[in-house]
Amino acid sequence: MYTYLKFLVENIDDLTKAADPSTPDHILSALIEHPNEEIQKLVAANPNIDLPTLHKALAKHTEHALKNPSFSMFELENPAFLDSLDPDIKNKIIANGDVNHLKRLSSDKNLFVRANVARHPNTDKDLLATLSDDPGPLVREVVAKNKNTDPATLNKLSQDKAATVRQAVAMHPNTPQEALDHLAKYWDTSRAIEQHPTYLRLNVRRSLAQDPATDSASLDKLSTDVNSEIRHLVAIHPNTHEKTLEKLSNDKNLGVRVSVAKNIK
Repeated sequence: MYTYLKFLVENIDDLTKAADPSTPDHILSALIEHPNEEIQKLVAANPNIDLPTLHKALAKHTEHALKNPSFSMFELENPAFLDSLDPDIKNKIIANGDVNHLKRLSSDKNLFVRANVARHPNTDKDLLATLSDDPGPLVREVVAKNKNTDPATLNKLSQDKAATVRQAVAMHPNTPQEALDHLAKYWDTSRAIEQHPTYLRLNVRRSLAQDPATDSASLDKLSTDVNSEIRHLVAIHPNTHEKTLEKLSNDKNLGVRVSVAKNIK
């Protein structure tokens, strides 16, 4: 307590100037270099700071500077404002998680800035889908690791030319069965597929669909399999429920629909 009171007494003038919105910008520019962080933070939040001082404030105390009304003003007045910032500052802005800034920086010229956007938990599936077309393999790999990436995007990335991207897809819990089946064919992803929590090899699914003891609930799950052979086996299975057969009667595969017609109870 005594130490803090001593600090207030010794720095009262600088504290007052740093917090006062009428303090001239050249004084704020000097105070942002003050050795005490509390004074720096007050400067970072002061709406009277000029652009060079705001740059320094963003680097030193990003959260405080982002709340400064001047930040929004500079953004509105200059659309290229974010582009003018150093990558380190951009990454601090990304870490703050504002969705508008994430979207804005998703097209940044710096590869690592875009990768950090793809990595952030606030980046939604639509923006991740856009980033999945990024020319940088690192960005696409990070997209394939983000928990918000949807099955459609993962399915597309399963065909990616970069092995690191395909390996990331192989480990993602949202990866659809179709993509897993595709990735299981390749040596660089087949081992990862074996560890996937939802993957069932084709031969395992075939055995389940052929087993006379397989119950109707399991058969219903198999009725949506990407492989038409599995759906055909479900369609002819004696334990397949009527509702499942009704669903399969609209299957895109003619052979499956014919099999349903033969199995109407």
